[in-house]
Amino acid sequence: TQNGFCESIGSHPSRTIMLQEMESLFQNISPDAPFIIIKDAVIHDNILNKKSISGRNKTLSFLKRMYGLDDSIPLYRVFRYLFKQYEKEHPILLLLYALARDKSLRIAADYVLSLDCGAQANKDDLIHILSQYLEGSFTEKTLKSMAENLLSSWTQSGHLVGKVKKIRTKSTSGPASLTFALYLGTLIGLGGIMLVKSPFMSVLDLNETERDELLHSASVMGFISYKSAGGMIEITMKNPVYSLGEV
Repeated sequence: TQNGFCESIGSHPSRTIMLQEMESLFQNISPDAPFIIIKDAVIHDNILNKKSISGRNKTLSFLKRMYGLDDSIPLYRVFRYLFKQYEKEHPILLLLYALARDKSLRIAADYVLSLDCGAQANKDDLIHILSQYLEGSFTEKTLKSMAENLLSSWTQSGHLVGKVKKIRTKSTSGPASLTFALYLGTLIGLGGIMLVKSPFMSVLDLNETERDELLHSASVMGFISYKSAGGMIEITMKNPVYSLGEV
């Protein structure tokens, strides 16, 4: 997979984006730790607090499949830097990274993001959408489990709220998640005005005024160079983020 993008189904047949596990992971190990250190911490030190060796191995396998956990992946290097530095943006940063890694999450994105705030997400609707896109790939039982896990992931990210009834709400983003969304856009070949209209940017739930404010903040923080005049937008990724993502 180039840069870290994947076309496969990630953990969602059995798991969610696993926000709690990823937070525990980076609270207990250095963000630049190689996978062998991560594996030792999860299996032997049980930093994720799983009850059995089997549970530890399964969790690590799902995290590895979903997020790579590999320093050679440019996208992972950028993600782990931002995730470590900007705790308040953890939910949206993790969702953005998972979107690049999990096809089922991208399929669900169109449905969840199309809901008006206050509208209820319908599991059966999502199952129907998944079955259309993934025709014949999964059993009805697995599609149901996948839909439930996907809705849980979008709840962890702040796009939905509620335990049983999942209601669409406005997610919370910031300069770091905006920068990461822009970076993801550059990796799929977008630039200029198209960069701020990418599918990744839509995840941030920003109106135009909020978007421009975050673009300014990210520019002041040194993440990007941002110029806007006459409807034209010029954005350049800057250090330290872009350099982290170089191959």
